[in-house]
Order: sequence, then structure tokens, then C-alpha cells
Amino acid sequence: MDHERWKTILKLELLLLFRWAVSRHLKAQRSSELSCHVDPNTQVLALLPSYGVAVHLLRRAVPLALLGVNTVVSAPAQCFQEAHKILQSLSAELGLSDLVTLSREPPELLVHRAEVAGGQVVFTGRSETFRRIRSEHPGATLYGATGTCSVIVGEDLDATLSLQRRIDANRLPQSCSNCGASFLIEGTPDGSVLRARNLQTSEMIEDFSRVIRSIHPSVILTPNGTPITKVIAGYTVLECDDAGRPLSREGFARDPICGWPGDYCI
Repeated sequence: MDHERWKTILKLELLLLFRWAVSRHLKAQRSSELSCHVDPNTQVLALLPSYGVAVHLLRRAVPLALLGVNTVVSAPAQCFQEAHKILQSLSAELGLSDLVTLSREPPELLVHRAEVAGGQVVFTGRSETFRRIRSEHPGATLYGATGTCSVIVGEDLDATLSLQRRIDANRLPQSCSNCGASFLIEGTPDGSVLRARNLQTSEMIEDFSRVIRSIHPSVILTPNGTPITKVIAGYTVLECDDAGRPLSREGFARDPICGWPGDYCI
């Protein structure tokens, strides 16, 4: 993306991180069940993909480090230097000290070490890679963000197609937010989906949850004002404004199959 758009995105991500931190702190003050302190022996390994390094660090690793969790980050070799530079900047700005570090060791070794130590692994990437890691390391505690795309749903055809056009206009060469499918839905008074029509194939769908699970999106987007439930088949539903921008980002990448609770939802 161009420099100005990236600056806007980065500012938004930092504001989301700040909002999450304040919300987490206030909840900890009000609830005896939620502590603002973490066991200093807690360890997490964050496996990053080869793109979107800064965003994935902010969403999947930095929140854990800010909670006091010892967080080790693993980045693919082709973006290691970029990740190192970005992590240095973030650590300095956010005062993370040695709580988050970037490792040069092979990810297979790091996962094995986390499995033996009883640590947790946060993975971002393809679901088939997640399944392979889980098969090779059955004792590891894994949380995966493996969604493939965004899905657009709406009750009004014109509004749904308009949102699709705006999302497609901002398509990136590689991103799990690119639109993968769009549906015209029929809802019920409680906001759930009764049935849907695939706008690409015109197919009528009775079991919409099954279709959504087969697509495995990172998020479901809908035009502002659509009376729809906030979660479909375990995936986050976000309303968008007239320009196609989600009114919230909280819960993006929620993955009911691989376990990630959604960005800024820890």
C-alpha cells in the first residue's frame, strides 16, 4: 500500500492497541476474576507470516508482551531483517524491554521447545500449516489465526454490491482481508441468518453456517445498519461505513477452527 495509507493504518493499529490496553486494565480493576498481572514464567511463541510484519506484530505479539508475557517471535528468513528493525522500534516506543524478542532459530525447534516447556504458540498463516504443526507437536498449546479472506453479507442488494466494490478497490496483493465471497441474506428478528444467495453463483444456501465454515474467513463484513448478529458460525461480523471501512476492528481474525480469539480480544 502507499505510504499515506500505511500511516493511516499504523495510527489506527496503535489506537486499537491503546484502547485494548485501557479496556483490559479497567476490567482487571473491576473484576476479581481478571488479574492485571501475569505469571512471569508464562511464555508464548508467535509465528509470523512473510507479509504484514508490523501489523501482525502489533496484533499477535505486542499485546502479550504488554501483559508481561515473555514473547518470542519467529519470522520467515526472507523478512527477518525487516521484522528485526520493526520490533526494535516498537520495543523502544512501548517500553517492552526484553519481554519480546526475535529469534533466529528455526521455527520447528522453537515450537518443540515451547511444547516441552508447556508454553503457548500463536500461529498466523495457512490452516494446513497449522494442522501440520499440531500433528507434529501434539503436546503443544496452539492458537491459530488462519482465515483466508473477508466475506460480505447484506440484506439489501445495492448496498451489498456497493460494499463489495469498495472492498475490491482496496484489494492488496496478499491479504486475508481481501473479499472472497459475497451473499445476499434473509435474516430473522433475532439477527440470525435464515438463508442466503451467493452473489457470484446465484446459488441459494440453506445451511449458511456450513458454507461460512468451508470458506473460513478472517472476518464477515456487512453494510452499516444491517440487523445481523455479531457472530456467524464463530466468525466476527463487522459493520462498515459508506466508504467500506469497518466501524470496528476488534475481533478481526477470530478463528473458531484454530482457536485465535480475535485481534485485541485477549
